[in-house]
Amino acid sequence: MLNYFLNIQKELLHAYENSKRLKHNVVKGSEREIIISHFLHRHIPNRVEVGSGMIVDQQTTSMKLTEIPVRKLIFYWQMSFVQI
Repeated sequence: MLNYFLNIQKELLHAYENSKRLKHNVVKGSEREIIISHFLHRHIPNRVEVGSGMIVDQQTTSMKLTEIPVRKLIFYWQMSFVQI
């Protein structure tokens, strides 16, 4: 199990180091967001959704850092009963 986590760590660090070569901050940030998003998609349950966007406060002031929103999906099953 330890080897599994060490391999994940190496993979993430390698991807991060590769992203340092990008010169444009927006492109660099987008690439890093994709790296984390792919990691989360592989390691969290399907009932949790990973997205992208900006987090804003009540005064609609956007945060200085890009966030990766994660939300739990809740499914409601509609049951129909037929009287026989």
